[in-house]
Amino acid sequence: MAEVPQNPAELAEALKGFTDINFQLPDPEDEQIPDFDFDKQVDNAWKVCDRFDLQTDIWRGRILRTVRDREKKGGDGRGTGFLNWLKEREIGKSQAYSLIELAKSADTLIEQGDLDPDSIKNFSKRAFVETAKSSPEILLNNSLPTPKTYLNISTQQPKCKLSISPT
Repeated sequence: MAEVPQNPAELAEALKGFTDINFQLPDPEDEQIPDFDFDKQVDNAWKVCDRFDLQTDIWRGRILRTVRDREKKGGDGRGTGFLNWLKEREIGKSQAYSLIELAKSADTLIEQGDLDPDSIKNFSKRAFVETAKSSPEILLNNSLPTPKTYLNISTQQPKCKLSISPT
């Protein structure tokens, strides 16, 4: 699992490298920019935002899980402390538990060695959620006789099997 800062000093150190997102978006009124280039620039910025959304939501889920678990241990046993915490931040219960599940999926994949923590930044939220829902089993044949191959993807719940075969 990724290292979780244990105190304010560690958190401050972890946030040192954090910078604001700053995009140079194309001018929507500049007719000199071809539609293809305009769309490409906007799509690239959108993809970066998707990846930040995923990382932010995973951390929000970890935070929510921490608050929930703390309230379970020292609260009244009915979860009212956690629910009040959510209410103060205008977070719905179902949204909170969705974020907790997202964090749990990320942490499980990391703990099992199925996901490098640094690779999370390469996923959009939607792609990560779809990946986390499946249990991939990848079969590779390293002795393919020809460079021509095709992908055969068969999905059987809950496993997704990917095999690469020669043509």
